[in-house]
Amino acid sequence: LTIEEYNELKEIASSDVFQKLRSLKLIDETKLRNLKIRNEYKELRNKFSASTCIQILSEKYFLSDSTLNNILFRKRILKQKLPVVFS
Repeated sequence: LTIEEYNELKEIASSDVFQKLRSLKLIDETKLRNLKIRNEYKELRNKFSASTCIQILSEKYFLSDSTLNNILFRKRILKQKLPVVFS
């Protein structure tokens, strides 16, 4: 993400609509957390080695090195979502 995209996401996440969607459990919290982790990793890599970044994020999010490696480096396959139909 660019800084502009990050700022847009930050603004969206603080909006009342987003908070309402979150309260209705319509936000995938795991994907949101993983996005935050990937962005934080990119920022940390400007200052630290990859292994130090993994250690910092592991302690912050209480995740194993293996889990962080999966979040950061595995290939992501976009899941096709079916459209929501209201009847």
